[in-house]
Amino acid sequence: EGKNIFMKKDELIEEKSIKESTALIQEQLFVLQDKKYQEFKSKLIPNIPKETIIGIRTPLLCKLAKDLAGTVQAENFLKDLPHKYDEENNLHAFLIERIRDYEEALRETEKFLPYINNWGTCDSFFIQNILHGWQMSIVKSII
Repeated sequence: EGKNIFMKKDELIEEKSIKESTALIQEQLFVLQDKKYQEFKSKLIPNIPKETIIGIRTPLLCKLAKDLAGTVQAENFLKDLPHKYDEENNLHAFLIERIRDYEEALRETEKFLPYINNWGTCDSFFIQNILHGWQMSIVKSII
């Protein structure tokens, strides 16, 4: 508990495959599962199959995104579309939000947009961070 199991890019000895990274992240997602919340959330988002909802509260997903950001697993996970679970989509959005390079964040957003399939993922994708990066890139180009 509390130990970050994800590898930073500079800690990589042998790159894990995309599917291995996704499997590791899915394991972590199921550790955070709350079955009662899964039941509740499936009623809020009736347009997606209930079995695609793990049931993880948003603050826990945000913390996982923070732990994952900048790791090989996160980089691989962002390449593995479409995702199977709703919480994977939410995590994907939270990881994009943590990208500080505007051009990279925009590329990742454009790749991800076709896979947003419900209001919950759409509402949780806070693009203000990406827009801030865009504003900073403009300021840097002027200076």
